[in-house]
Amino acid sequence: MRGLRFLLASGLASLVLWPACTAFDNAEDLLPKSDAGIEAGGSAASDGGISGGSGFPSGGTGNTSGTAGTAGSGNTGGSGNTGGTAGTGNAGGSGNTGGTGNTGGTAGTGNAGNTGGSGNTGGVPPECNGPADCADGNPCTQNVCTSGSCQNTFEPNGTDCGNNTVCDGVETCDGNGNCKSGTPPQVNDGNACTVDSCDPVTGVKHVAVPVNDNDACTTDACNTATGAITHTPVNTDDGNDCTVDSCDPATGVKHTSVPNVSQCGLSCPASYHPTGYNYSSSCGSCCNNNHATCAYNCGASFTSCGLSCPGGYHPTGYSYSSSCGTCCNDNRSTCAKNTGSSFTSCGLSCPSGYHPTGYSYSSSCGTCCNDNRSTCAENTGSSFTQCGLSCPSGYTATGFSYSSSCGTCCSNNRATCTKV
Repeated sequence: MRGLRFLLASGLASLVLWPACTAFDNAEDLLPKSDAGIEAGGSAASDGGISGGSGFPSGGTGNTSGTAGTAGSGNTGGSGNTGGTAGTGNAGGSGNTGGTGNTGGTAGTGNAGNTGGSGNTGGVPPECNGPADCADGNPCTQNVCTSGSCQNTFEPNGTDCGNNTVCDGVETCDGNGNCKSGTPPQVNDGNACTVDSCDPVTGVKHVAVPVNDNDACTTDACNTATGAITHTPVNTDDGNDCTVDSCDPATGVKHTSVPNVSQCGLSCPASYHPTGYNYSSSCGSCCNNNHATCAYNCGASFTSCGLSCPGGYHPTGYSYSSSCGTCCNDNRSTCAKNTGSSFTSCGLSCPSGYHPTGYSYSSSCGTCCNDNRSTCAENTGSSFTQCGLSCPSGYTATGFSYSSSCGTCCSNNRATCTKV
């Protein structure tokens, strides 16, 4: 039996005959050793002329598989293997056709070289291009990029790792990559009259609570222990009894001098004394002086028309003033406030609250008598002696005696007064 093989080269078909006993180990033995033969076979695969070989219809089918081998020559890898599969199909048909399929397998060997394309693993992008790519969110690590790889090392112990607020203390690194909490500042100052807070940038603040009631007549305060707010009325007394003290909520304390008053007649209203007399037709025409000018009883001393002083004051001397009239040589008193433990007063008596301890003469008190002035002492203590044979209210006479300081007209002219 003889074998036949058609080969296609440069468009020519050749018939090759082998003895029937010739054995072939594999299909490649049926192929010419020239690469040109494979390529020619590939060309034949697309050449419809071979399909025209009527003696080998199955072979024609095998050549169709050879066409698949042509696809393998694209060497896209997997497609070459598909050509091998076509060779398997040829085994089912003509042996010669199977040989053509093996040509596709050879092409698959070429695909193995494409594995080198997978070597593109060397083109994987680097881990980092700069320190920012290595940031791990930990303030206690140093983040650097070296040769495309991140290196994260611990910051030294004590490195600041604060969170941009001073209100929770100063945080520092412990040298092991951990941020240690600091000691928060003391916000509460223990003062109930302050509002305590902490600003992330400036720190602790103590703001005084508002206490102002917008009233100028009160003193506003806050109790630091309880936080109680008080508004105490201000003291309006200036210590000057010649002023009227008041307070306006808008402007505050005022001290207004007490004005003089005038009235018809030779007397004054309560708490006022006459400082002069004159004539006023509005007060009538019967007298030369029919109108008094009156001043408020205040101050340490003042002068008052007449030979007496209002309550709370005593006369220290007499004088003449034409403003008080022309009828007498002495027509005006100098009045002093009743203060202190003792004083001298014109006359042989003392104002309320005081008692005479002796009499004397003073030309300032007039010239009509040898004794015209009293030394007055304050009514204090459990007992005292006073000129005269009577005692002031609250005391009783427990004995009488004589003292030249109380005059020479009587044997007994002084009383011992004991508190009741």
